[in-house]
Amino acid sequence: MPCDGSQTPTWDAEQILDISYGCERCSCTTLKGLRCRNPINASNRLYSKIILAQIPSVSKDPERLYGLLQALADCLLCVRYHRKDLRQWIVVIGRWLRSIQRANEEEPTRQDDATQSSTTESEDLGVPEYADASTQTSHPLGQTEPCEDRVKEEKLQRESERRDEAKRQSQRERERQQAEARARAEEEAHRQEAREQAAREADRRRAERRQRDQARENVEWEVSWQSYDLQWTALHQLPSDTSPTQLIKLMPRPVCGASPENLHFEDPMFAEKVEAFFKNMPETSAESVASRMMLRKKLKFGEMLRWHSDKIMQRFPHLRQEDDALKLVNRVTQVLTRLLSTL
Repeated sequence: MPCDGSQTPTWDAEQILDISYGCERCSCTTLKGLRCRNPINASNRLYSKIILAQIPSVSKDPERLYGLLQALADCLLCVRYHRKDLRQWIVVIGRWLRSIQRANEEEPTRQDDATQSSTTESEDLGVPEYADASTQTSHPLGQTEPCEDRVKEEKLQRESERRDEAKRQSQRERERQQAEARARAEEEAHRQEAREQAAREADRRRAERRQRDQARENVEWEVSWQSYDLQWTALHQLPSDTSPTQLIKLMPRPVCGASPENLHFEDPMFAEKVEAFFKNMPETSAESVASRMMLRKKLKFGEMLRWHSDKIMQRFPHLRQEDDALKLVNRVTQVLTRLLSTL
């Protein structure tokens, strides 16, 4: 595992762990031996990058390393297939641990060489052995060597303290950066949650608006059918000698709306509106087979008999084929015949 001057690991955790660039895709292995490439949530991607930056510094601390890999697995396993799959989760962490172990085994033995060099240097600076005590006490360097050793020890201690202080400063800087990254991740998560909440609120309002529109439309159909039935009741109460001009004004209009009499039977939209009116007959529907059969039965034995031209002429015998009242009857009968053929 390569190191920089401060003995801080510099290997690329993302490359060692074989994680997709930018933590954008799930790296779990599927049952077919292929990699799952489902996308990862944006907030999880950001948090994964923060964890990856910490892994090299704790690669030789099993407890902290396992905790970071566990958090990384929670972020990188996709929600759709593998987030709750404990077996896949353990397999992924095991593969990552083996990858980090291989990376650590490739670390140069620089520290061992430095230790051996320090030992050799200490031996070279030690007090030489003499044959007898008189010769040893008369050596001119006998009184200066302990001082030199203390100076060297103090120098080494100061260098060690400087290195330790540099490491502490580096650690504080990393912790500050990690705290800022976590704050940014939390802020982004809050913004994402706010956007999702706004989207859910918009969907809820649209659903409520559709329900209100549907309820209003149902009321309009119900009122139109009530008015239609009242028009038939009023028609049967008219005298048989009612003039054709007056009769066309009083004929029922099978059309939904506030003023159905304003829609002339020769209007291109008349047939479409009449068909829609009969399809929305109360207590019937065209959605299922049984409902269509019920609608067909009511149209055939109810409305077709109502609008039969012979019954109208029997009720008002003075009508002629060129009168608008009979033309309206024939027009509605045509629409009913076509509608029955489609049910």
